[in-house]
Amino acid sequence: NAFPAGVFRCADGFVIPGTVRPIDWTLQCKLYGLPELEHDPRFDRRSRFENRDALRALVQPWYDARKKREIFSAALETGWAGESALLPAHRATSPVDTGEV
Repeated sequence: NAFPAGVFRCADGFVIPGTVRPIDWTLQCKLYGLPELEHDPRFDRRSRFENRDALRALVQPWYDARKKREIFSAALETGWAGESALLPAHRATSPVDTGEV
């Protein structure tokens, strides 16, 4: 029932936010610029998944405004778990395939 989780659209593809540890939620709220969400009763650990549509509506603009690398870098800098998602359509342009870093 962890959320945000799954695949989120971003400016240049998709990312997977990790919300496994309690600290991940705290870090995400700060990164989103929405620290008040951390203590919003709709989004406490037990209620967050059932209110996921409302939460996604609040945080999706943050993802839409950022590219995968920016989101991944923010995750690394803060210690938050996150990853970019590669879909089959991205394979031909993936940095892994082209040798780019």
